[in-house]
Amino acid sequence: MGYTDDRVRRLTIALGVAGALGLTVLVLALAAVQRTGDLVTADVVVGSTGAVVLLATGAAIAVVRRRLPVGRRVASGAGALTSLGGLLLAASPLGLLMVLVGLGVLALALLADEPQEG
Repeated sequence: MGYTDDRVRRLTIALGVAGALGLTVLVLALAAVQRTGDLVTADVVVGSTGAVVLLATGAAIAVVRRRLPVGRRVASGAGALTSLGGLLLAASPLGLLMVLVGLGVLALALLADEPQEG
């Protein structure tokens, strides 16, 4: 069961927002390392969280746009990874935003399309 054109557009936008959040987290972690001059465990965790979210959402966008059969699973996995990454960053407002966007991606990926009239 594939997505409608409207669902693909909405899901692509939501995944793009999640990917932008992942990129923001990655850049902030690299900026923290650059500013302090030393690499601590928290920087590695935050940076890898951003990288994982960025890669997962990029792969999901590619799969959803091509309308491959695994699109639903890949998009829901990207939403779950975004939410879990947000939980790792729960002490910051960016973490809360990641959780909310991840849940939105999950909802768009898993809920059935509305029936077509006509």
